[in-house]
Amino acid sequence: DCGEIDAPQATSWLQALAAQADFVVVDLPFSLSPATRGVLCESHYLALVIEPAPACLRLAGLILEGIRNWDKAPAAIGTVMVRRTLSGAPIAIPDIEADLGVPMFQVVPPAAVSCLQAELNRLPLIQCDPDSSVADSFNSLACCFLPTRSLRK
Repeated sequence: DCGEIDAPQATSWLQALAAQADFVVVDLPFSLSPATRGVLCESHYLALVIEPAPACLRLAGLILEGIRNWDKAPAAIGTVMVRRTLSGAPIAIPDIEADLGVPMFQVVPPAAVSCLQAELNRLPLIQCDPDSSVADSFNSLACCFLPTRSLRK
């Protein structure tokens, strides 16, 4: 049976993983389901992945507004902007930060060929193309969450 995960089950899994690792990364759906809420309420950081498109930014704003209304939320919230293509009018990072009210942790540049190569090889992108700008972006993003580095406010 592949039923929906409830909040207690999700937080139990998160706590079990946290007991086994120094750092746990959870890829959550873009919704505020009970399981998502349970995981986020137990998390220290939230990196909300966005695209620089008006509709995506409006949805991100609604998600962040919902999270801000919770009694408990991650202490550090920011965004990661992923550009899948170079097309479209760029939106300035300071404008996005002002509109959403959170800092931009990282910008990941388009890398269709590198992403396809990683997918075909079933390897992390930073292993397939470690010298690429997108690999540098992922490494920089990881550094945002190291305990020895303070997050920008």
